Amino acid sequence: MASVPCYLNRFLAMGAFAAAATILGNFGYIRSAAAYVEAVKQVEIPVTLAVGMLFFKEHERVQAIWPGCVILLAGLLILVLAS
Repeated sequence: MASVPCYLNRFLAMGAFAAAATILGNFGYIRSAAAYVEAVKQVEIPVTLAVGMLFFKEHERVQAIWPGCVILLAGLLILVLAS
């Protein structure tokens, strides 16, 4: 429990970004079609993988998940180009 204060700023930043993502996602549902909002929200997965590789050195885990992210981004690209 003594290590919590040292990471408090990071925890608060993570919570603030999660809250902002939820609020902006809900605003997106109000303003646009749900399929487009979900597609844009899926970009979070590759960004999370990149952060894991750059900051946390999670190379093995990322290599296992990366092919699915490529398929996900290809689907997003098809959705954007189709409209």
